Amino acid sequence: METQSHFIERLLEASKSRRTLDISTWHPTREVDSFMRITSDGRWFHRGGEIKRREMVALFAALLRCEGQRHFLVTPAEKAVIDIEDTPFLIVDFELDGAGEAARLIVRTNVDEWVAIKATGQIFMHPLANGAGRSACVDVRDGLLARASRAVHFRLAEKLVEREGWLGIWSFGVFHKLERAGDE
Repeated sequence: METQSHFIERLLEASKSRRTLDISTWHPTREVDSFMRITSDGRWFHRGGEIKRREMVALFAALLRCEGQRHFLVTPAEKAVIDIEDTPFLIVDFELDGAGEAARLIVRTNVDEWVAIKATGQIFMHPLANGAGRSACVDVRDGLLARASRAVHFRLAEKLVEREGWLGIWSFGVFHKLERAGDE
């Protein structure tokens, strides 16, 4: 039987092997409109029609770059502006292995990318786009954010621990502060 620890390692390795494009070396100056948008519920649209093929969404997600407050689909020749209502990705699941400083948290996005929560500040509370509260967000890569779905938000809240007046979660030796203890 596979242990939770081995399962997490396998998920991270599979996600890493799927990311084959290195867009960090692409710096096009030509800017165009993609006529695409990502809604706050994680759905992708082109010219008003929803893109329903998961493979297409995953391909476009691999080409996504954040520059300041703007998002682009990047190719070697051009960068296409994409409108994002809230965050480009949703967190749809997570796995938590271990406890305390030995705990490891990984989250799965709606494009099936598993992300290890390692860096300080990589998971944080962020206002909802509609202004109705806050929810956990994760920096997936290079400023591209994923917001916790409602179900994940409540599951994650059950895992929070208090430390030095903060509610947060341990992951890869880092205590990630999410809310002051006693705050609503």
